[in-house]
Amino acid sequence: MFVKQSVTLLAMLFIVCSCQPLYYQVYNTKNNNNIKTKNDVLVFEDSNCEVVYDLWADGGNFSFKFFNKTNDNIYIHMDETFCVKNGMAYNFFNNRIYSNSRYSSVSNSVGISSSETRSNNNSYSASKSVTGYNAYDLLQTNKLIRTNNVGVSNTFGVSNTFTSTEANANSTSTIEERIIIIPKKSAKIIYGFFINKSVLNFNTLTKYPKKNNKSSIQFTKENTPLSFSNLISYSLSKDDELIKIDNEFYVSEITNYSSEELIQAINKDSNGRVIRPRRFFKESGPNKFYVKYDGYMHYK
Repeated sequence: MFVKQSVTLLAMLFIVCSCQPLYYQVYNTKNNNNIKTKNDVLVFEDSNCEVVYDLWADGGNFSFKFFNKTNDNIYIHMDETFCVKNGMAYNFFNNRIYSNSRYSSVSNSVGISSSETRSNNNSYSASKSVTGYNAYDLLQTNKLIRTNNVGVSNTFGVSNTFTSTEANANSTSTIEERIIIIPKKSAKIIYGFFINKSVLNFNTLTKYPKKNNKSSIQFTKENTPLSFSNLISYSLSKDDELIKIDNEFYVSEITNYSSEELIQAINKDSNGRVIRPRRFFKESGPNKFYVKYDGYMHYK
């Protein structure tokens, strides 16, 4: 009875949790006017390079693509490159060592067994007749028979198993690059940091907006709750003077959406034909990012 009640409670808990509504906190950002929108990405450009951003991701993607416009190598000095969030600086370069290991093994087993059973059974029987008067004074003859069985059984067995194992282990280590070289007319992606992974709460911002609804709050550069920048240092040769780029952003608006308000499903193509449903964000953009959260234990 107890087991049945426990299973029922677990099933009910699973159903309740799986039905919790989803919400999205969407962050709109502005920059220091040296970054332009081009082909659905954010681009900083000087005479030597382009730095490309697309922030749209859960938690905000602050990685960037560095494109070398020149006909010579460009050198990014990672030990002089930083991500700064609300005044706190984080190193891109930490002198890390990355390891990649592979292990493989092959085992072969051979088993040999044999057995033999031997048995020997002998039976002996003896009888004797006894005559006399019984309790009713009648003459009676009884015959006594005794039988002995003697048996011997022996089993002999031999079992041997031979196992052969071959193992190979390979490990490759890569040291983090202090200077990243970008060849002429080419680009590399420099993987960076998440911008923010936590939901921000404000008294004037409804955390759980009703279905098909939203709630927003605006900020200026002076009162923004979140500012962030990439400070990138590069040179045109290893020993040249460093050229510094400051790509600065700040959050100008935060909007809480119900999933029904932010996400739209399409089940027809441009010709009106029914297709497999696809879901997309209605308010996405390269200058925006979001944090997804659920309404667990929230009751409307």
